[in-house]
Amino acid sequence: MVGRQRQDAHPAHLDAGPVAVVGHHRTRLRLVDHRDGEQGAGAAQPRQGERAARQAGDVGAPAQLKIVAQTLLMAIVNHEYQHDRWIGEVRNRDLGHTLPDDPTSDLITTVDGYLVVCGWSI
Repeated sequence: MVGRQRQDAHPAHLDAGPVAVVGHHRTRLRLVDHRDGEQGAGAAQPRQGERAARQAGDVGAPAQLKIVAQTLLMAIVNHEYQHDRWIGEVRNRDLGHTLPDDPTSDLITTVDGYLVVCGWSI
C-alpha cells in the first residue's frame, strides 16, 4: 500500500454539495406530546434511574478517578524529581557538590539511568 493511494480515499459521496432539505422541524407542541406520550415516557424511565444513581454517587467514575489521580500524581513527582536530579548533577559537575544516595523502595525503579516512582513492574 505504500506509495499507492486507496481507491476509496476520497469517495464521491463525501464531496461538498448542497444540503438536502430534511423536512420541517417538530413544533414545540409535537415535542411535548411525544415526551409525555408512551413512547417518550417509556424511554425516559431508565434514564431517570441512572440520573438518581449519579446524584447518589453510585457510579464507577470514583474508582476511575482514583486511578487517574494516582497516575497523574506519580507523573508529577517523577517530573519534579527529574528537575531536582538534573540540578544536582550540574552542581556536582560544576561545583563539586556530592549527590545524595539514591532512595530505596519497592515502588522505585530505574528507567534510562534515572529513578522513577512506579506502582507496577517494568
